[in-house]
Amino acid sequence: MGLPTRALIAGAGITGLSTAYFLAKKGISSIVVEKRQNIGGMAVPVDLGGVRMWQGVHLLHASSKENRALVEELAGLMRPDCLVVRPSAKVFYGGDYLSYPLMLQELVARFGFWVLLAGGFHGFWFALRKDALNPAFDSFEDVARSAFGDRVYRMFFADYTKKLLGVEGKEIDAEWALKRLPLPGFRRLIEGLLPWAGFRGLSAHDMIGEVQFVGEEGMTSLATGLVQACKEKLRLELNCKVKEVHWGENGVEGVVVQREDGGQEEFSDVFVVSTMPLPELLRCLVPPPPEDVMEVSSRLRFRGVTFVGFAFEKRPSLKADWVYVQDEAFIFNRVGDISRFTSNPLLVAEVSEERAKKCEGNLVEKVLCDLCRLPGLENLGEPLWAGITSENRAYPLWHKGFRQDLKRIFAFIGSIKGLYSIGRQGAFEYLNMDECARMALDLVSTVIDE
Repeated sequence: MGLPTRALIAGAGITGLSTAYFLAKKGISSIVVEKRQNIGGMAVPVDLGGVRMWQGVHLLHASSKENRALVEELAGLMRPDCLVVRPSAKVFYGGDYLSYPLMLQELVARFGFWVLLAGGFHGFWFALRKDALNPAFDSFEDVARSAFGDRVYRMFFADYTKKLLGVEGKEIDAEWALKRLPLPGFRRLIEGLLPWAGFRGLSAHDMIGEVQFVGEEGMTSLATGLVQACKEKLRLELNCKVKEVHWGENGVEGVVVQREDGGQEEFSDVFVVSTMPLPELLRCLVPPPPEDVMEVSSRLRFRGVTFVGFAFEKRPSLKADWVYVQDEAFIFNRVGDISRFTSNPLLVAEVSEERAKKCEGNLVEKVLCDLCRLPGLENLGEPLWAGITSENRAYPLWHKGFRQDLKRIFAFIGSIKGLYSIGRQGAFEYLNMDECARMALDLVSTVIDE
């Protein structure tokens, strides 16, 4: 293999634990250090006064044929807690709940025929020339305007992008739109016309055609299952973080970790798999990286999210498992009904970090007030419980040119033998749980090949 036969993994989220699991299957031991007091990262509910507070909805997606066997293996580790679900999603816009992705008949009713005719022309032209246009796209705004037209962009996408990400669409890289938007295509056009022909419309999750998996406690059972499956090859250290990674011309030379009580421990003869945010990993390196690497890493930004949860005496009547709230007048970006998945009666609203800070001490009251303005939730009543938790690096924020910055950073990391960085924060990618596990599996294959 050419590398030490023991790994030090920074982070006990799903990515880090999956890495330990797949390494154990190859006979390689791991030391996993986690700065929090629990495993699973953001995918595991937080205990707030005896209530298990979900930080959004995290699922194992079985949509990709490539990942299907992997997802089934992971779902097996979750049993008997594993639940099979078919989630539904809606968009709340202009006082109505619309399908996600949007259906043509809904767009006509909402925007009018002539607006949609112009948008349809853009969509048809976009579908014809998408591959040729891709290199020319500079920003999220460029892609959305090309795909849907100026008026639809201004009416629907512009405000929500700023509300969700905290920056204008022209400051976000085009790749965000190419990966995250339901862009026009001939298949999507046909699917949008089916309801008018008497066929049932296809939802976002019907289109991927597969069920998804979740546990009664979110991804807790997956995190626990991963630990149990590799416990003979795993040393798990909680309330512990990587302080220094020493490296030289021969690669990683040693790692210093620090516990919450200030105690330190040194490890040598290990290779390092980091799921920490890239800027944090680079700051741990001794000697420090070149100045240009640190400069580009300083441009990497993450989107913070505050989760506000409520428990009510009566089960909420949200129109879908989760609802994207486009309207600028509502403080939250998305609402999830956890009771649709589990016996947990929570309704969880996601608020951007910037908006949460502006509310200061009355965030709970503001969110509850806005929830009661959603059709179907008018009679929520007083909550039995309310709680708040935040993640300041929940998702990467893909600024324009971020791929060039990442290329320089990973060229440097790749030059250090025995150092790897993966996961949502470590690879600066927007990943679902199954994609995190896939990245871990691919890394282990790479390590074995080396």
